[in-house]
Amino acid sequence: MEKNNKLVFKLEKKQLPDYEECHNYLGFKKIEIIEFNYDGKGNALVFEDGEISYCSPDTLKFLFFGGWYTLIKKDCIKKTKQ
Repeated sequence: MEKNNKLVFKLEKKQLPDYEECHNYLGFKKIEIIEFNYDGKGNALVFEDGEISYCSPDTLKFLFFGGWYTLIKKDCIKKTKQ
């Protein structure tokens, strides 16, 4: 059995304090990371406001360290190998 963590981030109304000031170029209210490195190139499979998409490693770095999004949920998804 393989475990996968699903992370859910929500957009803050303004950038959190103590972060380098930058523009939020994503603009989504909610981003759910379904799987990291799903394509073997470092991209993450995500839902952005309910639409399926992907995030590049640079976009993931912005999501985690830009100060615009807060982690609100972490789920463990169990997968069985077939």
